[in-house]
Amino acid sequence: MTIHTSTLQYRLARPADSEALIELILAMAWESEQIKLNPKTLQAGVMAVFNHPQRGTYWVIEQESQLIGCTLITEEWSDWNNAPYWWIQSLYIQPPFRGQGMFEGLLAVIEQAAKSQGAPELRLYVAQNNQRAIRVYERTGFEADHYRCMTRALT
Repeated sequence: MTIHTSTLQYRLARPADSEALIELILAMAWESEQIKLNPKTLQAGVMAVFNHPQRGTYWVIEQESQLIGCTLITEEWSDWNNAPYWWIQSLYIQPPFRGQGMFEGLLAVIEQAAKSQGAPELRLYVAQNNQRAIRVYERTGFEADHYRCMTRALT
């Protein structure tokens, strides 16, 4: 699915977009959590999505042949709903393009695709100290839920 809006295009990413995706994701990790990802590991991770589509789907925002935003959508099966939840991950829009409705446009495209696949809701996680992102998500209809994310390292 591709949607054009003036010079903007919201579309599924292609393998040829991988280098631009890597740059955007590196910037997102640093800006949101001050984490320097290993570019080679990230490259392998991005290519794993393209080589094994069941792992996820990248969506991009393109303006005049330049990727200015991206996100990764992964699915989590819900036996409670007999349907997949769609998780928004690795979301990033370059700073000069923020505040112009691009996230809302990307969200609309993703929501339409999710509904067509029977997903009952979109989910995402956000760093607790990322107040700007939290405000954007709340403004676009996301709500905090009653779950708490917990992790256990295996290494």
